[in-house]
Amino acid sequence: MTQNEQDAAIERFRSGETKFLVATSVAEEGMDIPDCNIVIRYNHVGNEITTVQTRGRSRKRGGTSLLLGVEEVLQREILNIGRSKMMDDAILQFRRMSLPKVKKQIKDHQEKIIQDEELKEEVSKGNQKNKINSHFQLLCFKCKELTINNEFIKTINKTHHVVTDPEFRSKLYLRSDQSPRNPFDGIQITGKIYCKECNNHLGVMFRYKGIMFPSIRMEGFQIVTSTGQPMMRKKWKDLPFMVKEMSHEDYLGMISSRRETRNPERRDNDVIVPTCQDNQFEEDMDET
Repeated sequence: MTQNEQDAAIERFRSGETKFLVATSVAEEGMDIPDCNIVIRYNHVGNEITTVQTRGRSRKRGGTSLLLGVEEVLQREILNIGRSKMMDDAILQFRRMSLPKVKKQIKDHQEKIIQDEELKEEVSKGNQKNKINSHFQLLCFKCKELTINNEFIKTINKTHHVVTDPEFRSKLYLRSDQSPRNPFDGIQITGKIYCKECNNHLGVMFRYKGIMFPSIRMEGFQIVTSTGQPMMRKKWKDLPFMVKEMSHEDYLGMISSRRETRNPERRDNDVIVPTCQDNQFEEDMDET
């Protein structure tokens, strides 16, 4: 709906012409309808902030907010209610503090964050020093037909492992998410990628800086060393070999190859994979 159509629908509700409104998650914020006396959510729950925002949609005195859902959804809502109460208590405690004490605690917290980040960086550097700068290959764990040479494996933000080989996409097919997730780290996931030969789940496809990247998960592959020795690792952090960060030249190369190669195949008989739950979404990204 356009903004004008939304405004017209809300006006019909206010005038009594329409008795109820049906809305997506847009109702969690940005909609102010004073005459609304009940909000019903069906199998939909976010975090503690969205719980408070949705409750605020019922502005009329004596208004009610109801949630209808399966047990898992209800348990998440109970957790959100507890967290929102903790937020209220924290705000109350914060308001009772003197300004000098507030400034001191903020400064102490900022210094702790900086120290933690510096320590994390030193640990990361130490781990990199222990890694071997040597050739290796990744083979699809199931069929062993799909291979990736290590020079085509790079990292983004030192976390997400992507493949820069333009031929790699022709060996995949993509199952798109029905509803896009909110971006994080500048990354927007668009779906999951699978080996075209054996349907092995290899990782996810995401957009970063306007470029589509296949991001692979360690568990989908077998490692083969330069001497032909096979090995298995569950997490990228356990890989004994060095993987370089994406450079400016790598990004330019991806842009150039994008013009020459097509996107991963979407098979006509594929069932679109429903958007995963938040916890599954985090697990997918941990794997890449």
